[in-house]
Amino acid sequence: MMGKFKHFAAVGVFIFLVVGAILAPRPPTHVSAQRIIDEARVVNAKRTDVSIDYIEKELREGAIPTLHGKSVIAQRSVWVMRLKPPHRKYPWIELWVDSKDSEIVAWKIWEGRGTKPFIADQFSL
Repeated sequence: MMGKFKHFAAVGVFIFLVVGAILAPRPPTHVSAQRIIDEARVVNAKRTDVSIDYIEKELREGAIPTLHGKSVIAQRSVWVMRLKPPHRKYPWIELWVDSKDSEIVAWKIWEGRGTKPFIADQFSL
């Protein structure tokens, strides 16, 4: 009896994982994360409320831009981005970039030191 339960449980977990992999949201493949970041750096270069210098520093140190999908902030369609550091112990940045004009709509800088990440700095329109 217990053997049948383990078998059904294993099958259930397998089906759950397969369905999750099929239905899970995926970032668009036709859009370049690097292109979005490059355009955002140019468009936002003169703004004082966005830390472009910090973003530039992270990119020079090897942060990898990744696209996590689309969302809506303040009635604007935005790309959801992350600048992931080459080493997990360093901070990472989340960016929400307007998909039409490349303006940075919001950002968060996460500190990764210690056991629990926390928001070190943030901005939103």
